[in-house]
Amino acid sequence: RASALQAEGHPFKPDTAQGGVVVQLVRTPACHAGGREFESRRPRLPPPSATKRGQRTMKKETLTLSRDRALAARRWHLFDAKGRVVGRLASELADTLRGKRNPAFSPHIDTGDFVVVVNARYVRFTGKKLRQKQYHRHTGYPGGIRSRSAEELLESAPEEIIKKAVAGMLPKNALGRSLAHKLKVYPDAEHPHAAQLQAASN
Repeated sequence: RASALQAEGHPFKPDTAQGGVVVQLVRTPACHAGGREFESRRPRLPPPSATKRGQRTMKKETLTLSRDRALAARRWHLFDAKGRVVGRLASELADTLRGKRNPAFSPHIDTGDFVVVVNARYVRFTGKKLRQKQYHRHTGYPGGIRSRSAEELLESAPEEIIKKAVAGMLPKNALGRSLAHKLKVYPDAEHPHAAQLQAASN
């Protein structure tokens, strides 16, 4: 190749070192780059024999947890809400539902566990939130806004306080709605999930 190019009048400077660069001087037409000469460099890969014997090339692989394996690995957790602050408890529940403590956490897969909360009527609010905080809903009709204070909602439906607080910390999509179904909240200490909790502990 080099002798053929030299016979045609091309200045050719081969590099005989392994892994070097083949340098070829090319003259461009007058309309390109003013007719100047420039070096065309082509990288030369080392031959297979130049690599060390026994040396392995690094291969990057990304392992993704399948949905079936993630669903099969879910467990059940029991939380007692008596005397707990609503916001701090809700953040802990959201992390457990989301699976943030799972080493195989993936943001698009349900890797979280089931959560059972008891004694929801005994949660507490900090400051003046018990009287000043308002929960709103809409009936769907014009002027159908309905508001209740945290104190009123705690007396009528205490489990809704924890559910609303946790729902605000979950993703606002289909995954977040499916995660919210794994939250089981009960106003008192009684709950029907003793079998699931016993199986998870074993």
